[in-house]
Amino acid sequence: MGFRMAEERAKLVFWREARQGIFSVILFSLLLSLSSCRESSPGVIDPWLTPPKLLRFSAAPTRIDLDSLALLEGSGRDTLQFTLIISATSLQSTEGDRLLVEFLSSDQLSRYASASFKPSEISVDSLKFSSALTVSLPRAAVGIFLVKGTVFSASGAMSNSMLLSVLVVRSDRPPVISGLTAPDTVTAPQNPGQVALLQLSVRASDPDGLQDIARVIFYSYKPDGTAANNGLPFSMYDDGGASGDGDTDPVAGDGVYTLTIQLPYGTQTGRYKFVFQAFDRVGEGSNIITHYITVQ
Repeated sequence: MGFRMAEERAKLVFWREARQGIFSVILFSLLLSLSSCRESSPGVIDPWLTPPKLLRFSAAPTRIDLDSLALLEGSGRDTLQFTLIISATSLQSTEGDRLLVEFLSSDQLSRYASASFKPSEISVDSLKFSSALTVSLPRAAVGIFLVKGTVFSASGAMSNSMLLSVLVVRSDRPPVISGLTAPDTVTAPQNPGQVALLQLSVRASDPDGLQDIARVIFYSYKPDGTAANNGLPFSMYDDGGASGDGDTDPVAGDGVYTLTIQLPYGTQTGRYKFVFQAFDRVGEGSNIITHYITVQ
């Protein structure tokens, strides 16, 4: 009986010590594994997993006057081009970081231009970007637009984005014509070699000054509806008669534009239509005055 109890105690001690030994082995293995991981770690986060961070972003100018651009590029263009100077700074993620710049509508649904740029300057932990974005806009486009900057790493990681607003305006104001002087009827020449003179005058003004008026013209249409002068406009003058060839303007620079045309013998009789309009230096048209003259 005593021998059996001693045997049982010995078994309990054996299994208790065995369990402690197994636990010690497991604990030692775990500590060894953690120590190995600590020693193999470079001490920094893998840069390929770190997204870049955009710190600063700017674009200039922040106000675009399309009418001023039209003066430089020519009034006949429906699409105008301008350049934004872009500057940005970001925390470096990888050597392959690129700055994506987009020119967007205010709701960010339409993109008018975009370009990706390499860093212009690389320091220990940051990148600087300095570049130019070329944008093309319809001449009728006005309002607030957005310039968006985002940095992308070589692995495709994306930084935060920054948005800037650019105001696009048209400052030009169109000219106005008034005070048309023209007869209602004129008698056609009755004999060969004779001509009838038809003098037409109209006053043109412009909120931006008379110097902004580029031309004053009229179109003439025959009684059958076809265009006279091969469909080309007749130019009127405010130069005191210096141009000749029908230029009978009496006073230069007073805003009254004049032209005298000749009706030769055999001119078709009937009701002629005359359409007058002025244009400023960026191509903005004035109101239209329509006048009818009966040749009898």
